[in-house]
Amino acid sequence: MSELTVFLAPRGIAEGVKDVLKDLSAAQLIEPFIWIDDDGAAKNPVEAVRVERGSEYDTTLQEVVSTHRIDVLRLGVLVPLIGGEDPLDTGVERRIAELATSTSGGARVVRVRLLLARPGSAPTADAVCALDGWHNVLVAPEDARGPGMGHVALGPATGPADLGRFAAPVVAGVTGLWSDVEHAPLDDKPVLPGHLVRIARSFYRRLDTSVAEDSLRGKILAQEGGFPLPRENGAPVTYINDVALATRSMADALWRKHAGVLRGPRLAYEVIDSQRVGFWDALRMFFSFLWAALRNAPSAWYARVVNSVSTGVANAVHATVFGAAPSAYEVVVKGRTSQGDRASWSEIGYASEQLGGTMDSPGDDQHHAARVDLSDLWQDYSRAALTLADAGARSADLPPVQVGASRGILRRASDAVPGPSERFDQIPGIVAATVGTHSVDATDTLGIRELRDKLGALDQDPNIGLEARRTGAALDEWQRRGSNSFGVVVGQRIAGQFYATFQEVRELLARLRAAGEEPVEGSRRHKTLARWAQITFALLVLVIAVSAVAIAQDWLVWWQGALVILTAIVLWIVGLVIVFMRSQQELFQQLNKRKKGIADLEVDQANLRSGLRDLDRLASAYSQYLVWSRALGAFLAEPLGPDEVRTPHDGRIAWGLPKSTAIGYASPHSEEVSTAAEYLRQDLFGMGWLTSSWERLLGSAGTSLGIEGRDIAANPAVLWSEAGSGSGSPLERWSAALFAGTVTSTGAALMWDKARANLLGPKSELVRSLVGTIDVEVDGMTRSTSIDEFIAGVGEERPSGRTDHFDRGVLTDSATTGGLTAVKDDVRHRSYAGIGSVSVVTQFSDGLSVDNLQLAPAAVADAHVSQWDVPAFPTAHASGSAPSGAAGVDSFEPPRAEEGFRF
Repeated sequence: MSELTVFLAPRGIAEGVKDVLKDLSAAQLIEPFIWIDDDGAAKNPVEAVRVERGSEYDTTLQEVVSTHRIDVLRLGVLVPLIGGEDPLDTGVERRIAELATSTSGGARVVRVRLLLARPGSAPTADAVCALDGWHNVLVAPEDARGPGMGHVALGPATGPADLGRFAAPVVAGVTGLWSDVEHAPLDDKPVLPGHLVRIARSFYRRLDTSVAEDSLRGKILAQEGGFPLPRENGAPVTYINDVALATRSMADALWRKHAGVLRGPRLAYEVIDSQRVGFWDALRMFFSFLWAALRNAPSAWYARVVNSVSTGVANAVHATVFGAAPSAYEVVVKGRTSQGDRASWSEIGYASEQLGGTMDSPGDDQHHAARVDLSDLWQDYSRAALTLADAGARSADLPPVQVGASRGILRRASDAVPGPSERFDQIPGIVAATVGTHSVDATDTLGIRELRDKLGALDQDPNIGLEARRTGAALDEWQRRGSNSFGVVVGQRIAGQFYATFQEVRELLARLRAAGEEPVEGSRRHKTLARWAQITFALLVLVIAVSAVAIAQDWLVWWQGALVILTAIVLWIVGLVIVFMRSQQELFQQLNKRKKGIADLEVDQANLRSGLRDLDRLASAYSQYLVWSRALGAFLAEPLGPDEVRTPHDGRIAWGLPKSTAIGYASPHSEEVSTAAEYLRQDLFGMGWLTSSWERLLGSAGTSLGIEGRDIAANPAVLWSEAGSGSGSPLERWSAALFAGTVTSTGAALMWDKARANLLGPKSELVRSLVGTIDVEVDGMTRSTSIDEFIAGVGEERPSGRTDHFDRGVLTDSATTGGLTAVKDDVRHRSYAGIGSVSVVTQFSDGLSVDNLQLAPAAVADAHVSQWDVPAFPTAHASGSAPSGAAGVDSFEPPRAEEGFRF
């Protein structure tokens, strides 16, 4: 409260001014003020009422001045100069003025005495018209539409309402009460010396454009999920028809720039030539196998031969990977959790992190795993999405889409990044409870895949199978409609890379597991061969035994028996060798494969480490992608935020205002509003117009998170590297708040301020079309008029070359003939309320002595003058006769005073 207006008035007819001012306050046309009557002024502390927005609040003058910093205090004393009304004692006026000066803390006090007079009504004998040290202002008893126009003289006041109706607007203009305009004409004027009085009148015009502004604002800021065509320096921009081509081209450019961040390096395998087994080596191998077969240990022999080329590394890897983290192994390799449920992408990412930790050798330097900083990726992701929406060039690697010679933009926000309204939530309650999912984002490719798998598992359920199939069909149709969105395409790239890496890791783990296990099929074949060797050996022993008996019994000559035994042995050995050699091709292949596998083991280990890190990184990237897609989708759906600002329409003053005071309401046609909106949008929505709103939203993220976002508020760039979905990070909470609508962009107010500045500046010619037709309430009826007729010169430059005059009804003839009715000072102020305006003109006469005032008819004002009397005029015209008691009347009769004419 840097300015305060205090009124001091007696009870009676002057309270009509208070009532009218209170009504104007209820219409929010004037500032709050303090009112003190004669009863309150007599008390200590001085009792008063504060009038604000049409309501009265009890207070005291001391409380008001002691609880506010006041720079200017205007004290207005209402002095009724009307018969039968007693004004305040001048001592009371001085005491209140001195109290206000001494207690206001050094505020500049402007003292104004406002004389309320009407022709034909004499003041009381003790009325004081002028005091030294005060601005003594007589409210002109007249009413006019504007300066320089003719006026209507006011007759005697019929009551407080009649007095207040015409006097209150002048009081408000003189004491600086009108809101939305800096008009206080007496603040800088010196007090006239002596007992001099000024006559004052005031004119007020308020052009209310709130309805027109709301209509224009709605058309300018209309978003409705679409993007306006930017226009800048004549550069052509058009809408893209082939959405799929545009979004995939931009996604390709983004992927080319950042693909290396999401896939680590891989080692190449060494080429090792297969080695043949020599005859003697094979022969030694045969006899060792024969010995093992005879000892009934062919499996041990096979394992020893195969593992002879292994140094134990494979077994160590097998024990490390498959023994230390069996649950993670199940998730990564089998794709299911220990409970048998299908593993989600987040569980695969977590298991990959666990397995990656087990791959470190005990001798390696131990260190904490750090999350890869993907800030550049997400900044480019947002730049690409915004470029598709407004054709702004933000990165040389992500240029705007060209459609011929023009830049292209997408028509709908959902084609860039789907927002909250594009979420799939058509899941019946019983199905949602079973699958554990109530909705899924359009950008969540992996989440959609998992939901589809769960619905497929319920397909044959007798209870909810039908609902599950219907939900699955709706899900497929919904996904098909949004499959060309840029955000969806980017998510598909990350999801595809995730599953490709997942398959690679599974294959590597299978190779490592095979390297640490014995070839079961080869072991079985050698068991069969060993069984055959044992059988043939038994037959050989039988032949030898029979030959020995035959020699002993002289059935055969000894050399014949020996020849049979030797032949049997040779045939047995040769037969086994031939069979062994023919069946060992697989063994030799296994040995070569084993040798190559051992050589490739270190490569597999290194690639597995890289693959597991990639899986972990991709899972982290996907989680960040989800939250950034939510933030971008919510922003692009309403890049300017909700347009919730509306000018309150508290009704209109339908009647009671004098001609000097008028309020007009702009009433443009819808075509005029649409035309103005189109011209303004061309200036407001240039290429890259989304950048400022997006950066402002990012800059306020820390503030919107409260105390938990203090680090982000200090450095908003931290937001780009925060963890994603499921982490509970500030980024996830901020993104969720955006998606839910509890946090929104604030660009609408700033965009409208810019539009309004254009209307008041470069595009001011548009205002004329918007305010070309003005509705004015007159005596309860709405009348349409032009802007010039409504303004009636109020707020315009003071015309030169002419002099305005006040009504002379309260001035003596000598003052009139002396030219004292002329307007001496003309104070004009105009300010803007939106694209509307508030204009006030207050005019003052030169200083008049009290003797120049005629506050009653001449016969009443000076009863001692008897030398010459003014002839009594008849009250009615009579044909050829004079009224009773009157002398002969001349044929010329001047107009009567009560008819409102003055010479």
